[in-house]
Amino acid sequence: MSTKEQNKRRREENVIILPDPESPAFVVREVVKNGIKMFGVFATRTLEAKTFVGTYEGNRIDTNARQKFLKTLPVEQRRLHQAYDMDDHLDLDIVISPVDENGEILKKFQDCIPLYLNEASEKGETPNVQFCPNVTSHGSVDAVVVKTIPKGRELLTYYGPYVDRTWSLWWIEKGKGLEVLPKKDVLNLQEGIMNKRQKLLDEKEKNLRAIEKDLLKQQQVLDQREAELKKKFEEIGEFKVIYYGP
Repeated sequence: MSTKEQNKRRREENVIILPDPESPAFVVREVVKNGIKMFGVFATRTLEAKTFVGTYEGNRIDTNARQKFLKTLPVEQRRLHQAYDMDDHLDLDIVISPVDENGEILKKFQDCIPLYLNEASEKGETPNVQFCPNVTSHGSVDAVVVKTIPKGRELLTYYGPYVDRTWSLWWIEKGKGLEVLPKKDVLNLQEGIMNKRQKLLDEKEKNLRAIEKDLLKQQQVLDQREAELKKKFEEIGEFKVIYYGP
């Protein structure tokens, strides 16, 4: 199938391929959950436990100011905002919010995969992704796979006990426990991600230095050629033209 045909098919199926080179294993597309149309995240290959999904992104807002704003909104709009609010687990006075005043995801955060994670709520669904405060990076929260997710299956999480839900969670009602990764495994994963990011930054810096060195070398060659041409013009200027008139 050609790229043009693939893009046409994606548009017809409302599929969004997020342009994140570090996350080729996920796709975001429209789904219907509890009778409501929304976006969800699906695995494009089998995902093993401890797979890093991404860091939850958003503006850091004072919790009290956020609560005052939410109280001014109608119930349905308030729920829309709260669905995206993420607590900063290291600073209880801060909430992470990726949406604007209308509850729409801000453009600068639209490529953030964890923002599209739905809660496991329909019968048979259980959380397979957990949110973990990142102790290696103050204020951030990471989404991590907690158990094997087959190709094509939706990535699902648990929003926590304080969400104002209009739906029930069957697995809680049935007394099923929430699967989580050991803290040691999460810490090791986050440190690994941090080291990988640092390695990428170091590689980019190395490439930039190489480009800078190459440009400097090219500039030296140009300066040398300019000096040679200047010298030739000066030599030509010293020639005397002898005129033999009638």
